[in-house]
Amino acid sequence: MASTLLYSSAPDPVFSSLDSAQWEGSGVSLETLYAMSKSLPKGDFEITPVQAWFLLSERFGAKRLLETQGVLEGLKRGLGKLVKCFAFGAVMEEGGFWEVVEGVLGPFEERDLQFRSQGQQEGGGWI
Repeated sequence: MASTLLYSSAPDPVFSSLDSAQWEGSGVSLETLYAMSKSLPKGDFEITPVQAWFLLSERFGAKRLLETQGVLEGLKRGLGKLVKCFAFGAVMEEGGFWEVVEGVLGPFEERDLQFRSQGQQEGGGWI
């Protein structure tokens, strides 16, 4: 579903090197992918990578996720081990997701809400 949308705007050379291909997809946004992910056939205990991003940015704020040194790399390293790819897309077990998040960012606390609201005031809310 999402891959169809992405590949429809891909230039021809992309199809000869899918492992390392890069191109700018037209009409694709995180919000579009998030809306599409809600209709995927997945278990109640699974989330997609884009759903994970929205959970993270809602809880910790995009500014903290993007600007705190080592956060993205730590999340990528930990969450990459959890992701399972299927014909319809990728999912991960939500419990494992939160374990990795807590290992990288620590437990969710009231200060996270303050950091998040400061980031939104500075334009650092949801991308």
